[in-house]
Amino acid sequence: LQQVSTFVVVYQERSFTAAAERIHATQSGLSMQVKELEDSLGLQLFERSTRGVEPTAAGERFYAHALRVLRWWDEGSG
Repeated sequence: LQQVSTFVVVYQERSFTAAAERIHATQSGLSMQVKELEDSLGLQLFERSTRGVEPTAAGERFYAHALRVLRWWDEGSG
């Protein structure tokens, strides 16, 4: 679930650095979490460049699912 949450923040910020600042984490830690998520899914979720990240088509689809999962988790654990 942590990897999914991390993915969502990186998606919204379009930057590992900005995402790390937003959630008070390290850029390298977030990058590692997203890479592990991509490896476990067998999908590339972001195109990485020096200007930041852009979601791939798979990343766009996964974002919609990730929001539903996080919403479901929040409703069930509250």
